Amino acid sequence: MIETEYHGALLLRYISDMANNQEREQVETWLAENSENMDTLLQVAQIYHAQRTRKRIRKRNSYRALHEVRQRMDQRIRRVVFWRLAVAASILFGLFGVGSFFLKNPKTETLPQMITIHTNAGMRSHLLLPDSTMVYLNAESTLMYPSVYDLNERRVQLSGEAYFKVAHNTDQPFVVSVAGEKVKIMVTGTEFNLQAYEKDDMVQTTLLEGSVQFSVAGKEGSIAMTAQDQITYHISTGQLFLGKTNTAQVTAWMDGSLIFKDTPMPDVLKQLIHFYSVDFNVQDAIIRDYSFTGTFENRPLFQILDYLKISSGIEYTMSYPDNIEIRKPVIHLRKLK
Repeated sequence: MIETEYHGALLLRYISDMANNQEREQVETWLAENSENMDTLLQVAQIYHAQRTRKRIRKRNSYRALHEVRQRMDQRIRRVVFWRLAVAASILFGLFGVGSFFLKNPKTETLPQMITIHTNAGMRSHLLLPDSTMVYLNAESTLMYPSVYDLNERRVQLSGEAYFKVAHNTDQPFVVSVAGEKVKIMVTGTEFNLQAYEKDDMVQTTLLEGSVQFSVAGKEGSIAMTAQDQITYHISTGQLFLGKTNTAQVTAWMDGSLIFKDTPMPDVLKQLIHFYSVDFNVQDAIIRDYSFTGTFENRPLFQILDYLKISSGIEYTMSYPDNIEIRKPVIHLRKLK
């Protein structure tokens, strides 16, 4: 049995090939005692590799780094965990930050630590949560989840945009909190897209499969959503709109695509801001009354802006803020004379 006080450090030494023979034997005996111990090892490995990637992502391919660690693991253990570590490796590229962690022993009363995953501007990534829920993160998004779920629910926190494929578990609902706990989305197993960027002052949930309970703090009851439903909730005004939508259009970002169909220009610009990490300065107010239609698959921003110029008569110029800490370019839009 590995003692609680130091087994986190011991597992790190095992993963990084710094453990001696006695320590390796101790870890492998511990792994054989309980199948849940293997899950713990995988979680530590995932966080360990993400932390290494944060330091070296510009110098080294993360898949290669994980592959080399796999080669150093014991042959017997490698057969069991090979495919699962491959899933963990897929989330490394594009991750900006991973929070601190520790391992929770069921016999202790220590609360689990929150793990934080953040995607860089202009990048997208995906990860597998401890309950096998798959999460796809859009650019400039942050997901927080506990190292160990509560017995009654699987609660995570989101800022930004994410697509969730939730592992089914009726006894332990999956709950996503956004907007500083103002809004909660509760499911037991389904697929949905959730957008909640702080600067947008809006929460938008789109359901693809299953059912979702949408609730707002301070308001009684919740709204039951069905497939293709979309709820848009404006935080500052408290206005809420429920209707059907084109789910393929909403989730196109996952494939690097953008789909607009008579989309109001403010919504078009909002998507471009998140997708390309830019800001817009609309110099002629009438532009906000325009709508836009077009499909773009992995296109650079200037091609979309050129299309806007041709189809909608919108001229654009680009500038960069004097403040070097603000790296986003600003796109200035004005109506062609």
